Amino acid sequence: MSEGWFQQLAPLEIGVSVLCPGFVRTRIHESGRARQERYGGQGEVDPGVGATRQEAAENVMHGLNPDIVGARVLEAMKANELYIFTHPEMREFVEARFKNIMAAFDSAAHSDALKAKSHEKK
Repeated sequence: MSEGWFQQLAPLEIGVSVLCPGFVRTRIHESGRARQERYGGQGEVDPGVGATRQEAAENVMHGLNPDIVGARVLEAMKANELYIFTHPEMREFVEARFKNIMAAFDSAAHSDALKAKSHEKK
């Protein structure tokens, strides 16, 4: 959605950016602490944050200072960057994700179901 808006709003000189942060020193790892029981109570730890609550806390609290993230956001917005990354060392994880996405395109290109679309009634 943001990619579409980035292109659609550019002629109006309206910028769109997507913040893609790594760990930032916030208390986000505690975000489920006040969840009411009717909404499932305190949730489990997101596996992307840590295997345990302690590991999640350590990962987050050793992250970037929020002021640095804010400065990076401002810098990127001034440069009209669509994607704002805060942790360049996470590039390999993004590359692995895109490798999987490209493999899915290859699978679609060889799909018997999609080949059948050329025989659809119009």
